Amino acid sequence: MMSGRIVLVCFILVISSVLTGCASSDLHSSVGGGNALIPMPAGIKERYEFPTEVSEIESLTAELNAGVNSQDPRVRSLAQRIVQGDGEGSHDIMAVQAIYSYVQSNWTYVEESEKFAQISSAPEIIERGLRGGSLDYSIVMASLLEAAGFKARIVFGCDLNEGICRACPEVFVGTEEEAKQILVGLSETFQDRIYYTHDPEGGYWLSLDLGGEHIGGKPSIDRVYLIVYPVEKRWEVVTGG
Repeated sequence: MMSGRIVLVCFILVISSVLTGCASSDLHSSVGGGNALIPMPAGIKERYEFPTEVSEIESLTAELNAGVNSQDPRVRSLAQRIVQGDGEGSHDIMAVQAIYSYVQSNWTYVEESEKFAQISSAPEIIERGLRGGSLDYSIVMASLLEAAGFKARIVFGCDLNEGICRACPEVFVGTEEEAKQILVGLSETFQDRIYYTHDPEGGYWLSLDLGGEHIGGKPSIDRVYLIVYPVEKRWEVVTGG
């Protein structure tokens, strides 16, 4: 049972309906039609090359599917070394923390890599010394998590008051009963608020935002517009506030 001193905060970003899709002619005929699915100020869209139309989102999803490469020997070797024998598929949440801590402590942030249309693969990012923007970071994190047996997705959102957009990886922590046990445990371990999202199918996803002190730290974006599941080759557009 959760004691009174435990702080467990649900950071609900996906609170309204979503449009879901994958590459298909039916999708093109049913939504979009060349019009933007995502409302985005012109200046923000241009700066980040933020995908707002079906064709742009499908292109991004396909490129992320190629970029998030958990089978590459360099990715698998690094993931195995980081978790130090926890074992592929162990689903120990502290293995996620180990991956997060390693990438955070070795990451060099490069602002000019922020454009979402400029996608590198995880092996390329590892080879150049873990350098890049939030999307590069998300690609590496998703690849390492998948290599360690976890399920990852990448969310795209903005803080329009600050005029910034970011990509952020999230890791699946289970459905309600299992997930809440994990989340309460994390709040006890870190003595801090834990931020997560809750998808329409009942799944819980833990935020792994770049720059946090631990997994489940507060995200740097306050509005998610797009969610991509690279391994599954599908995407969701968040249609509500």
